[in-house]
Amino acid sequence: MRSPGILLQQHRLFDLLRRTTDIASLLACWWVTSQWFGLAVNEFSALAVITVCSAFSVLSSVAGLYLSQRSQSLGDSLVRLWVVNSLSMLACAALAYVSLRVLINIPPKALLAWWGLSCLALAGWRVSLRMGLSLLRKQGINYRRAAIVGHGALTEQLKARLQKNPWMGIRITACFGADYSADSCLSQADFLQLTLQAERGEFDHVYLTLPLNEHDTLDQLIRALANSACSVYFVPDIFTFDLLNSRLHVIDGIPAISIYDSPFSPADELLKRCFDIAFSLAALTALSLPMLLIGVLVRTTSPGPALFRQTRYGLNGKPFKVWKFRSMTTQDDGEHIQQASTNDPRITRLGNILRKASLDELPQFVNVLLGSMSVVGPRPHAAAHNEEYRQLIPGYMLRHKVKPGITGWAQVNGWRGETETLEKMTKRIECDMEYMRRWSFYLDLKIVALTIFQGLRHENAR
Repeated sequence: MRSPGILLQQHRLFDLLRRTTDIASLLACWWVTSQWFGLAVNEFSALAVITVCSAFSVLSSVAGLYLSQRSQSLGDSLVRLWVVNSLSMLACAALAYVSLRVLINIPPKALLAWWGLSCLALAGWRVSLRMGLSLLRKQGINYRRAAIVGHGALTEQLKARLQKNPWMGIRITACFGADYSADSCLSQADFLQLTLQAERGEFDHVYLTLPLNEHDTLDQLIRALANSACSVYFVPDIFTFDLLNSRLHVIDGIPAISIYDSPFSPADELLKRCFDIAFSLAALTALSLPMLLIGVLVRTTSPGPALFRQTRYGLNGKPFKVWKFRSMTTQDDGEHIQQASTNDPRITRLGNILRKASLDELPQFVNVLLGSMSVVGPRPHAAAHNEEYRQLIPGYMLRHKVKPGITGWAQVNGWRGETETLEKMTKRIECDMEYMRRWSFYLDLKIVALTIFQGLRHENAR
């Protein structure tokens, strides 16, 4: 029986087609831009095109733009595309700047137009491709037929996720194991029916969600399915643990599943770091004069320095010094630190204004630029508070699997400021864990936008 996955046998050709179409789109957009601005076609423009296309090819592979369409959502793909294209154009602009426009001489307006036009073109054909594949799947073409073997919560969760994400193109055509007994969760009739249909080529994928104590049944199934051409996946029941970004690692051929891990792949780390550098540079440039004014006001309205540093825990629980505008008469640091509270006498009159508007946090963009913090992430707590709450809240230290941030998911959801009760701190940590499980570059952009639109002022700020 012929598989409905028409691209399966031509995946290398399809991958080459996608890469070629991207480069062709960049070239076509450059031609339109050059005609629009009346730019000459010479060695200068040729070098610009080569620079952008080369940077795009390298960065797109690093960012995973050409991963299977079944493993990456359209939104995530478009965000990665935007970043890759922007960095490629920045590489061209950087070469023009470094060479004083000797090697590349393109007007900034033309480069900006090329960027905007190429973003639309690259995104447009990807959306069209997704729509085309979706139409094919509605016609019963180019999908994978899947069978699920197992029962219980894990099986239902897998079924729900496959059905919730139709863009993956995986259709559940059979389920086995619902009629289980105390001896085995897969009856002999189901076993024979599954293996027979697999041998006939009626499935492309078979997902085994049997519990680990069914090792004898698993062994028999895996051996029997070896006589078919379908892809067989074992889905271990590790969801009884409170997982944090579980992923598969291979150690010299031995598979290992992480229980607690960073949410970032190497490409994600590069993407997030590039955003941090660009955003912090822009923020420090735009806010340099206001920050200078705040520093002068802090210094002149109360005794003490304008800035102070406090020990916080950063990535992997390593301590670092965070920068802040001084908003209190004291500069507490060390083993015992009292949280600021409502009507705290230690807070200066100017400090109260700064804290309510979160302006005292602005120097932390320097921490972001230096790499000890990120624009978005769990807010760093004082070292003394970390040592206190790690004993009270299970999994508290897992929030340090990512860099601390200036703003975060907890902050835009209202859990900021004083945590005078354990419940409030627990809610904040739950938001931090949710951020780490759900992380995507789009989520970071959403949090930044919410921070700006909501305003830095919040009723819980202290």
